Amino acid sequence: MNEGRYLKLYAEAYHTLNEANSVLVSNTRQGALTSDSASELKTRLQKEKDEIDSEAKEFTSRKPFKGYTAQHEAVIDLLQKESNVLGLAIQVLNNPLDNGLDAQVEDAKETVQQIKELSGQISVPSTVMTMDDDITVLPAQLKAYVVEERKKDEERKRIEAERQAKLKELKDFFSEMDTAIDQYNNAKTNLGGMMESSRNGGMIWADYFRILNQAKSDRESVRYKVRNIKAPQGTEELKRDFLEVLDDSIRYCDVMKIGANLEFNHYYASARQKLGEANDIDKRVQSGYSAFIEKYNEKKGNLLNK
Repeated sequence: MNEGRYLKLYAEAYHTLNEANSVLVSNTRQGALTSDSASELKTRLQKEKDEIDSEAKEFTSRKPFKGYTAQHEAVIDLLQKESNVLGLAIQVLNNPLDNGLDAQVEDAKETVQQIKELSGQISVPSTVMTMDDDITVLPAQLKAYVVEERKKDEERKRIEAERQAKLKELKDFFSEMDTAIDQYNNAKTNLGGMMESSRNGGMIWADYFRILNQAKSDRESVRYKVRNIKAPQGTEELKRDFLEVLDDSIRYCDVMKIGANLEFNHYYASARQKLGEANDIDKRVQSGYSAFIEKYNEKKGNLLNK
């Protein structure tokens, strides 16, 4: 290799170094580097690193031309340091949340300062290695990106924690409401069965009043449970609708008992009037409960699967 060809290696190395330096510094500035641009930049920096490593391999494989030993070794050192810095930048972009990289970013301050000083000292005929961009700003730029990404991550975690807390509230609400609904359905079934049994077996007034008292007690127990259920935002109407149904259902038991007392005391006309009133209340209960269950199931599915 003649001296001219050998010196051309320096020009090629400088071009590769300067390009890598420019890409690295300009694209990690605040505002230029974002979560969205990080992936594309990683690919670009890896390409630059591969070219830097290729240049380093080229210089390492050759003996320095006579009179250029110091420059030759300095270029190898410069290329290796640039490769290391590029590798660190790629790691940071790949995982800015990795606390283990913080010390390496801090240590890079010394490396980039050495790169700046070393590049300014290497000079051969027709080539001076001084870079166009000041690489010493890189650690601060990487740190700013890391800080921003960690803030975003903390915010994402906060939002997710709030979402999970709200979801738990909803699950607890619907679990307790499901239990209350099951209790009410059982109470309805039991009342219907006992009333039918009482009629078929020949009504005994004491048993009839006991059935009505038990029916009222069952419904009051469900109402007490529902009143004490904490309703998360968006579920208040469901709780209110169910309580309205339960209030009417308890009122039904009261009116039925009044009618039974009237009939027991032979006030048959008044008893029929009360039984008619009870029948109207029961229709309202059935209609209200059906509408409530439809709304409840729809709301439950929407909120739990949001």
